[in-house]
Amino acid sequence: YAFSNLNVKLMDAKSAGEVVALLKERLEAQPESKWLYGRGWNDQNFEDEKRYPTKEEMDSVSTEIPVIVVRACGHASVVNSLALEKIMALPDAAPLMGEYIHPETGVLNEQATKLFYKIMEERTVEEVEAMLHFGLTKLAECGITCCQSDDLKAIPAAPWRTVIQAYKNLEAKGEMPVRIYEQCLCGTVAEYEEF
Repeated sequence: YAFSNLNVKLMDAKSAGEVVALLKERLEAQPESKWLYGRGWNDQNFEDEKRYPTKEEMDSVSTEIPVIVVRACGHASVVNSLALEKIMALPDAAPLMGEYIHPETGVLNEQATKLFYKIMEERTVEEVEAMLHFGLTKLAECGITCCQSDDLKAIPAAPWRTVIQAYKNLEAKGEMPVRIYEQCLCGTVAEYEEF
């Protein structure tokens, strides 16, 4: 929730051009960004052409940093050329080429979308704390006192140890207005043993 809300929200975009404009606006406001992430566009809601944004349109936003826009469903995204180049260099990318990674268009489908997280700079404890604080505050404002979450895997570029440390820091500062029941997602036996 916090990750999506602190990045570029594209739910109300009425065209691919508006997606580009919102991304450029964010980059102008935060020129120090090391990557740019937007989520929520839906080509079926576009008022002009019902089409995905293009890799070239993402390149018009920036060729200096990786850029990704994730469709509202989360099953498709479009990246710029730099992000595509970095993703294609990952060992995980080779088996996904053609079916899930489309180099000519910059479209990533299904699990290929998550490869973007592997090229993001790892988040600091302070960044994760800020995201968690934002989300916890919003929950508390709605009167919610406890919730279940899967933050250990859901915050891109934040290893589970970083997330746990961020929670410990917030607790030590008395900034945990909501009780959290954490879902400990482990993708492999090795991850479980490490946890």
